[in-house]
Amino acid sequence: MSEMVRAKDIIALIPEVKPRLAMAALRDAVSTGKIGNTVLSDEDRKLAIAEGWGMRISPIGGRILKQLFEAGMIPQKRAGSPKDLSELVEYVETEADFRAKVEVRIAAKEAYEYRIAEIAENPDCARADELSSDLIDKVFLKRLGYRKFGTLHIAGLECHKDMTAGSLSNSGKTRYSGQVYCYWLDAEGNRQGDAVPETVRNRRNDPDRNWGLGRE
Repeated sequence: MSEMVRAKDIIALIPEVKPRLAMAALRDAVSTGKIGNTVLSDEDRKLAIAEGWGMRISPIGGRILKQLFEAGMIPQKRAGSPKDLSELVEYVETEADFRAKVEVRIAAKEAYEYRIAEIAENPDCARADELSSDLIDKVFLKRLGYRKFGTLHIAGLECHKDMTAGSLSNSGKTRYSGQVYCYWLDAEGNRQGDAVPETVRNRRNDPDRNWGLGRE
């Protein structure tokens, strides 16, 4: 999500608190929708934090942290710890800019989804410069449904959606699904889009290594 900052970097702006406790307090507030008697809006709860490859906190989440700290819900390590939140306040003050960027992203996503629906209804209305692997994938889904592969003409060009063959683990106990890939042929006949994904080799499907099957 637009311009969120790593959780540890934002929590570090609160003097002498334990990151684990601060993060737990923030998560609890977002989960329950409350800071004491103050009720958080659904939008604030949705935009406060982002999970993923690393927790990130938005200016909205920073504001909630500030409120939690000022309400005594994030303890400091000692009674005489400094209370300066000026750097956190600076981050919180970027909330309006953050919200504006989120709105732009949402509008762009909605416009893209609307355009996908238009093209799925009438593939000839697409422009060649709109084509991408993602667009082809989504048009197939809209027009033909899940796990449908083959060829469609979009923007007057030949567009393909395929899937590699599945594979077995070394032991044969686990089957891995194939990988979906999409591509198209441009006006000059050149292939564009995804390359064919390589099958992950193991002792079952690689003749050069098939010296004995065993663990996964």
